[in-house]
Amino acid sequence: MHDKRWIIIDLLDTETPRRVIGHSARAHLRGLDRVLRERLPPVMVERVRDAIAGAVTELGVHSPASTVDRSVGEKTRVVVAGIYGPDHELFGAKAWVGPTGTEPGAPPRASGFIWETDTRLIHLAGVGDILVPELETGRSTITAPEFFRVFEPEDSLSLIRFLIGGIDADDGYHCVARYLETEESVAAVHLVLSDKVGDLGRKGIAHDVAPPGGSWPTLESAALSALPTLSPADTHIVLVDIAKVRLIRWLTDPIREVQWKGMVDNRDTPHPADVERIFATVAPVLEGSIKRAEVNGVRLRRIGGGWTVVDADGVLVDDPALEGPKLGLIRFRVVGFSDEPDPVPADDQGHPGLSEDAAPSV
Repeated sequence: MHDKRWIIIDLLDTETPRRVIGHSARAHLRGLDRVLRERLPPVMVERVRDAIAGAVTELGVHSPASTVDRSVGEKTRVVVAGIYGPDHELFGAKAWVGPTGTEPGAPPRASGFIWETDTRLIHLAGVGDILVPELETGRSTITAPEFFRVFEPEDSLSLIRFLIGGIDADDGYHCVARYLETEESVAAVHLVLSDKVGDLGRKGIAHDVAPPGGSWPTLESAALSALPTLSPADTHIVLVDIAKVRLIRWLTDPIREVQWKGMVDNRDTPHPADVERIFATVAPVLEGSIKRAEVNGVRLRRIGGGWTVVDADGVLVDDPALEGPKLGLIRFRVVGFSDEPDPVPADDQGHPGLSEDAAPSV
């Protein structure tokens, strides 16, 4: 367990410490001054705040520096470490404030990431205590389904709405999530995302929080966990971002050994002869003229070569909070396999997609 004197500072939308992220499993956002007033005599609040701000500036200039250690007066010590995102960009900071002569305990794990709005890929940090699954050598991104297999938010639909642009949040978005470290180990983390969309996408921070009390997991996550046991072994259900035609979250176990777009390269997962059939079928769904569609005999690229053949049908997810068709559920039924050659070169970027901004496809 980390030292409770550490506080997490969000720098996603500003170069100066703007707000603080709480430690408890019901984590919340509070102003830095308020947190310091709760811990320090009034005369020290401004001095410590200025010391933290100066340390943050130093970390940004010399990133990825390890820590900045400063004395404030004769009795107070401030230690600040950076939280970095992709390309060593400073996303936040971990600040410890304690008595002079006292050594800081273990800090909470924390790392930055970027949710890419076009491809629905998550770009990971290259430094720090990274709260992400182990990746194959050379990978610096994970797909949305890989993200949601590791992070299980208390309200996943609300988070998904925010990520796909279906809801507005002036102060960004934050939530508590279960973090599956291993099959046997589950921790609690706080996910915080910026309200601004940059050149690549939304910046975010993931950091440890105290183990939750009360009911955990939620009814939603408990129901989703039970769903795979009710589905036949050859049937797989996934939530899909319709406009981008991207998988978002598996509700059952995923189809085994399928190379989904974004895992290795940007090729469409289906065989090119099946892609046009899929988009011709999905277009009326996006237009809202129908709510259900099916395509049979679809060949999905397998890891290592060959194809998994599936029959697929899907329906729209009705959600009053989203304008127009945004989310859908697709059910895949594995019906066979094929060893026919793959005609698509590895550098192919796939179908341009259905949305007006030529979004990538599955």
